[in-house]
Amino acid sequence: MRKPRILIADDDTMVRIGLKTVINWEENGFVLVGEAANGLEAMQLVQEKKPDIVITDISRAWTVSSSSVSCGSRARRRKFWC
Repeated sequence: MRKPRILIADDDTMVRIGLKTVINWEENGFVLVGEAANGLEAMQLVQEKKPDIVITDISRAWTVSSSSVSCGSRARRRKFWC
């Protein structure tokens, strides 16, 4: 059985480091496929790495430029879900 693939997306470097190091992803049955520091980078990695789960801060990690397009609407147009 394939392990679920995880992508971490947060603009706070310390949060990303903490999530990567505090949780033993492999031991808990997951594969950490990448991390993103902003919404645009996260959307690119979602398309490239095709994670099963994206862990992100809820406040603004998915804001893209000044248009403030939400992850959900962008993802649905690209046929994947947040």
